[in-house]
Amino acid sequence: MTQTEPFPPPRTLSKRQLSLAAVLIITLPLVLVGWMAFGLTPRPEPQLDAEISLGIMSFSQDGSLQKTQLVPALVICNRSSDMWGNVNASLNEQFFYYHREKLKAGEEIKVPLEFFATKGNAVFQPSSNKLKKVTLFAQLPSGARGVKEKEMSLQGTAQSK
Repeated sequence: MTQTEPFPPPRTLSKRQLSLAAVLIITLPLVLVGWMAFGLTPRPEPQLDAEISLGIMSFSQDGSLQKTQLVPALVICNRSSDMWGNVNASLNEQFFYYHREKLKAGEEIKVPLEFFATKGNAVFQPSSNKLKKVTLFAQLPSGARGVKEKEMSLQGTAQSK
Protein backbone atom coordinates (compact mmCIF):
# COMPACT_ATOMS: atom_id res chain seq x y z
CA MET A 1 0.00 0.00 0.00
CA THR A 2 1.10 3.45 -0.77
CA GLN A 3 0.36 6.64 1.02
CA THR A 4 -2.13 7.68 -1.67
CA GLU A 5 -4.12 4.43 -1.45
CA PRO A 6 -5.24 3.87 2.16
CA PHE A 7 -7.41 0.83 1.37
CA PRO A 8 -6.83 -2.07 -1.00
CA PRO A 9 -9.15 -2.22 -4.03
CA PRO A 10 -12.33 -4.31 -3.38
CA ARG A 11 -12.56 -7.82 -4.79
CA THR A 12 -15.48 -8.39 -7.15
CA LEU A 13 -16.95 -11.39 -8.93
CA SER A 14 -16.70 -11.67 -12.65
CA LYS A 15 -19.87 -12.07 -14.72
CA ARG A 16 -19.26 -15.79 -15.01
CA GLN A 17 -18.73 -16.24 -11.26
CA LEU A 18 -21.84 -14.20 -10.48
CA SER A 19 -23.92 -16.28 -12.91
CA LEU A 20 -22.69 -19.56 -11.41
CA ALA A 21 -23.42 -18.34 -7.87
CA ALA A 22 -26.98 -17.30 -8.86
CA VAL A 23 -27.64 -20.67 -10.53
CA LEU A 24 -26.34 -22.50 -7.45
CA ILE A 25 -28.45 -20.39 -5.06
CA ILE A 26 -31.59 -21.06 -7.13
CA THR A 27 -31.14 -24.76 -7.96
CA LEU A 28 -29.93 -26.05 -4.57
CA PRO A 29 -33.20 -25.31 -2.69
CA LEU A 30 -35.27 -26.64 -5.61
CA VAL A 31 -33.31 -29.91 -5.61
CA LEU A 32 -33.71 -30.27 -1.83
CA VAL A 33 -37.47 -29.61 -1.96
CA GLY A 34 -37.86 -32.10 -4.82
CA TRP A 35 -35.91 -34.71 -2.89
CA MET A 36 -38.03 -34.14 0.23
CA ALA A 37 -41.29 -34.34 -1.76
CA PHE A 38 -40.51 -37.34 -3.96
CA GLY A 39 -37.44 -39.05 -2.50
CA LEU A 40 -38.57 -39.57 1.08
CA THR A 41 -41.24 -42.12 1.86
CA PRO A 42 -43.57 -41.24 4.74
CA ARG A 43 -43.86 -43.75 7.54
CA PRO A 44 -47.37 -44.90 8.39
CA GLU A 45 -48.66 -43.90 11.80
CA PRO A 46 -48.95 -46.74 14.31
CA GLN A 47 -52.46 -48.14 14.77
CA LEU A 48 -53.96 -47.92 18.24
CA ASP A 49 -55.34 -51.08 19.77
CA ALA A 50 -58.58 -49.46 20.84
CA GLU A 51 -62.24 -50.31 20.85
CA ILE A 52 -64.53 -47.45 19.85
CA SER A 53 -68.29 -47.73 20.17
CA LEU A 54 -71.41 -45.73 20.91
CA GLY A 55 -73.19 -46.12 24.21
CA ILE A 56 -75.40 -44.38 26.73
CA MET A 57 -74.32 -42.89 30.04
CA SER A 58 -75.95 -41.00 32.87
CA PHE A 59 -74.81 -37.39 33.14
CA SER A 60 -75.75 -34.37 35.25
CA GLN A 61 -74.51 -30.83 34.58
CA ASP A 62 -74.36 -29.93 38.28
CA GLY A 63 -73.81 -33.40 39.77
CA SER A 64 -77.26 -33.66 41.35
CA LEU A 65 -79.32 -36.84 41.06
CA GLN A 66 -82.50 -34.89 40.26
CA LYS A 67 -81.07 -33.49 37.01
CA THR A 68 -79.37 -36.68 35.83
CA GLN A 69 -80.12 -37.63 32.21
CA LEU A 70 -79.24 -40.49 29.92
CA VAL A 71 -77.12 -39.10 27.08
CA PRO A 72 -75.43 -40.71 24.06
CA ALA A 73 -71.71 -41.18 24.60
CA LEU A 74 -68.59 -42.31 22.79
CA VAL A 75 -66.98 -45.29 24.55
CA ILE A 76 -63.20 -45.61 24.16
CA CYS A 77 -61.36 -48.63 25.54
CA ASN A 78 -57.56 -48.95 25.58
CA ARG A 79 -57.02 -52.64 24.78
CA SER A 80 -53.23 -52.34 24.59
CA SER A 81 -50.73 -52.96 27.39
CA ASP A 82 -49.43 -49.37 27.16
CA MET A 83 -50.56 -46.16 28.82
CA TRP A 84 -51.59 -43.43 26.36
CA GLY A 85 -51.14 -39.70 26.79
CA ASN A 86 -52.64 -36.74 24.89
CA VAL A 87 -55.79 -38.65 23.96
CA ASN A 88 -57.83 -36.74 21.35
CA ALA A 89 -60.95 -37.83 19.53
CA SER A 90 -62.78 -36.24 16.63
CA LEU A 91 -66.25 -36.81 15.22
CA ASN A 92 -66.70 -36.38 11.46
CA GLU A 93 -63.27 -34.65 11.40
CA GLN A 94 -65.01 -31.50 12.65
CA PHE A 95 -65.89 -31.89 16.35
CA PHE A 96 -63.04 -32.47 18.81
CA TYR A 97 -62.50 -33.61 22.39
CA TYR A 98 -59.26 -33.69 24.42
CA HIS A 99 -58.98 -36.08 27.39
CA ARG A 100 -56.75 -34.47 30.03
CA GLU A 101 -55.70 -37.58 31.94
CA LYS A 102 -53.62 -40.45 30.63
CA LEU A 103 -55.54 -43.53 29.55
CA LYS A 104 -54.20 -46.60 31.34
CA ALA A 105 -53.96 -50.04 29.78
CA GLY A 106 -57.37 -51.72 29.79
CA GLU A 107 -59.13 -48.53 30.93
CA GLU A 108 -62.43 -47.45 29.40
CA ILE A 109 -63.81 -43.92 29.25
CA LYS A 110 -67.23 -42.64 28.23
CA VAL A 111 -67.49 -39.16 26.74
CA PRO A 112 -70.90 -37.56 26.15
CA LEU A 113 -71.26 -36.59 22.49
CA GLU A 114 -72.22 -33.09 23.63
CA PHE A 115 -68.64 -32.61 24.93
CA PHE A 116 -67.35 -32.56 21.33
CA ALA A 117 -67.07 -29.07 19.86
CA THR A 118 -65.66 -27.33 16.80
CA LYS A 119 -62.86 -24.81 17.04
CA GLY A 120 -65.57 -22.14 16.92
CA ASN A 121 -67.29 -23.73 19.98
CA ALA A 122 -70.26 -25.19 18.09
CA VAL A 123 -71.33 -28.30 20.03
CA PHE A 124 -72.10 -31.68 18.45
CA GLN A 125 -75.85 -32.25 18.67
CA PRO A 126 -76.71 -35.95 18.20
CA SER A 127 -80.26 -35.02 17.19
CA SER A 128 -79.16 -32.85 14.26
CA ASN A 129 -75.71 -34.23 13.34
CA LYS A 130 -75.15 -37.70 11.91
CA LEU A 131 -72.10 -39.48 13.25
CA LYS A 132 -70.18 -40.83 10.24
CA LYS A 133 -66.56 -41.13 11.35
CA VAL A 134 -64.63 -41.27 14.63
CA THR A 135 -60.88 -40.69 14.71
CA LEU A 136 -58.84 -41.36 17.85
CA PHE A 137 -55.32 -40.02 18.40
CA ALA A 138 -53.02 -40.82 21.33
CA GLN A 139 -49.35 -40.50 22.21
CA LEU A 140 -47.66 -43.87 22.69
CA PRO A 141 -44.83 -44.44 25.21
CA SER A 142 -42.32 -44.28 22.33
CA GLY A 143 -43.45 -40.71 21.64
CA ALA A 144 -45.11 -41.62 18.35
CA ARG A 145 -48.70 -40.65 17.64
CA GLY A 146 -51.04 -43.59 17.22
CA VAL A 147 -54.26 -43.38 15.23
CA LYS A 148 -57.48 -45.38 15.04
CA GLU A 149 -60.26 -44.51 12.57
CA LYS A 150 -63.72 -45.99 12.60
CA GLU A 151 -66.47 -45.43 10.07
CA MET A 152 -69.89 -45.39 11.67
CA SER A 153 -72.81 -46.64 9.60
CA LEU A 154 -76.37 -45.32 9.77
CA GLN A 155 -77.61 -48.32 11.76
CA GLY A 156 -75.27 -47.53 14.68
CA THR A 157 -72.82 -50.32 13.92
CA ALA A 158 -69.23 -49.53 13.19
CA GLN A 159 -66.65 -50.60 10.67
CA SER A 160 -62.91 -50.34 11.46
CA LYS A 161 -60.32 -49.04 9.07
